[in-house]
Amino acid sequence: MPFKPRLWISLWFLVTIPVIFWDAGYCFMRPRSMTGGDLHWIWKPYALYQDVDYVYGLRALENKEGFTNAQSLLNIVENFMNILYLYLAHVSGSPVAPLLGFASVVMTLSKTVLYWAQEYYCGGCSVGHNDFITLLVYWVIPNGEGISTSELLERKREQEKARRREQLIAQAAKENQPPTPASTPSSGASSSAAPLRPPPVRKDNSPVKPLATLLNLDKLLQTPHTAEQISLLWTAYHGSRSGGTGRGFLCATIPVDIYEKMASIASRYPTFVIAVPRDGAQVGEKGAEDQKAYEFYFLQWDFHGSPAEPRPSNDLDDLFAKPKPSTNPQTSTILFTPLQEYKLRTSFATPYLVLTHYTDLAKSHGVVLLRGEITPSTGNSGTAGRYMLPQQDAQLLAVGAQKFYLWNDGSGHGEREALLKTFHENPKDFKWEDLLKHTEFSG
Repeated sequence: MPFKPRLWISLWFLVTIPVIFWDAGYCFMRPRSMTGGDLHWIWKPYALYQDVDYVYGLRALENKEGFTNAQSLLNIVENFMNILYLYLAHVSGSPVAPLLGFASVVMTLSKTVLYWAQEYYCGGCSVGHNDFITLLVYWVIPNGEGISTSELLERKREQEKARRREQLIAQAAKENQPPTPASTPSSGASSSAAPLRPPPVRKDNSPVKPLATLLNLDKLLQTPHTAEQISLLWTAYHGSRSGGTGRGFLCATIPVDIYEKMASIASRYPTFVIAVPRDGAQVGEKGAEDQKAYEFYFLQWDFHGSPAEPRPSNDLDDLFAKPKPSTNPQTSTILFTPLQEYKLRTSFATPYLVLTHYTDLAKSHGVVLLRGEITPSTGNSGTAGRYMLPQQDAQLLAVGAQKFYLWNDGSGHGEREALLKTFHENPKDFKWEDLLKHTEFSG
């Protein structure tokens, strides 16, 4: 009995053949096919997918993981089997066609099972950072039925808007509920009374979340507070975040004169590179067993104007007085982004850590409040404790910024000053080996 091909099977092969070649092309053309590459326009939906599945992302490329291209090679073999099946079934009418088609389908099934089994045995190392809906729509279904291009493009448009640097500074660590304004250490539970007036609406374009949304400035200004008391309040507030663990946040208070020195240097040299040691990792070269491995982060300062000096809301004279020019230093932020990701995505790269210096109380109390926000992992609000950066690495980056932007803090400041200047004034003479000499932050 002659073989009669099923039309729906042939149509399925015809649809999947170009998709598989497109997918394999992305894998073999990395990094040119990735975000920031000159060929990325051909594979735009993968800007989202490389964050959903790390097998397709930057981490796999940097670590030279072979699975991505190996599975793509098998996909190409499978595709040629599909093409040969269509020829044998519809052109030559060969009885071998059903056997070849069956082998191709079994190969597809085997690879799909392999993908899922790998994630099971590695504890979700590539896709475990996603929530259930993201995982279902953008990984389970595409691996079983092919990628939905329209959905990926729509999701990508939303993601690009969310990734803009100014929006990320204001929203990256946005909490699920409004924080309880802090006042004094002794008034914890009794400070629940509503402020005399809501925090003022911003009239500038600063992306920084106003300090009045974090601290109850009205209550703070009703009674005298020392710099030490404000420091305790600031620390207690951040310690209460993330279910009382404080994870995902850093905080500190900086004397205003120290901050002004750092800001003065940063205004001249706003960018730099910080190296962070990678625990347990070593350089994989012969004769370099004792050398540590490092991850480099691109550091960028931005300034957002001087905030007005806060006044008690019950100060009637202040209500009708003409606003005076602020004498506070400028509010500033420092973004820390993995250097490799910054090279690929430039202004669209996602900062892993954002440090904000609040200068509202600089002249009135002599302190600048530092707040660090670690970016939650993709598809995760941060409540489950998954962040783009370990807490310890975030602390090292914050200390590193201080070491390179505060030149008179002790021994070695002359070398760090020279490194920062060389990075801007003579970049060809900048040597990363010299930078690594100053990565022992505990020293």
